[in-house]
Amino acid sequence: MKNYFKAVNLFNDFLSLLSVIVLIVVPILYAYYAEFAPIEMRDILYNLSLIFVFIVMIIRPLANLFPRSVILRPLILLRKGFGTLSAAIIIAFVLAKVLEIGASYLLNYTEEEFWRFDNFSFYGHLGDVTGLILLVTSNDYARRVMGNWWKRIQKLAYVYFYSGTYFVYAAFVKDWALYLMIVATVLIVAAFIKNHWPKKKELASS
Repeated sequence: MKNYFKAVNLFNDFLSLLSVIVLIVVPILYAYYAEFAPIEMRDILYNLSLIFVFIVMIIRPLANLFPRSVILRPLILLRKGFGTLSAAIIIAFVLAKVLEIGASYLLNYTEEEFWRFDNFSFYGHLGDVTGLILLVTSNDYARRVMGNWWKRIQKLAYVYFYSGTYFVYAAFVKDWALYLMIVATVLIVAAFIKNHWPKKKELASS
């Protein structure tokens, strides 16, 4: 078990390192050398980002639903690595736009037209903003400085997941994104009920 924890921590460090590499390489590649990027690479990265945040969403509920599992509980540590990598992919493409167009691109986030519901762009950009907040605060320094507020900010992961998943499903008609959303929701609700039902039962019998 000690070696298992060590392996999980090492993999977590690898995911964090990979996040840094993505934040450096992807913006430069798509801003200045887009002709060298494989056509399907952008879609693959976006899909991976969605899968990574899906993993973040289900790890803790699974661990709560199966508390005796010696395999699932240590995997909670990987939520940080997978979450950081997922957000890094999204923000990397935002940075690519900034490098290509200039800092003026960020002004689009203040325009009402940029947040339209009819083309589902609202949900995509909401994922951008929450992804940036989560990426910036996913470190030990932010955790120390923010104190109790850190956990509250990290709950934006739900907004990040559901806005991004719905955007991919609605804007690009990818049914698998809807399935991810359904599975995650079922597990989250099941874990919530499991954690709170015994307490309510005890109060009722007292």
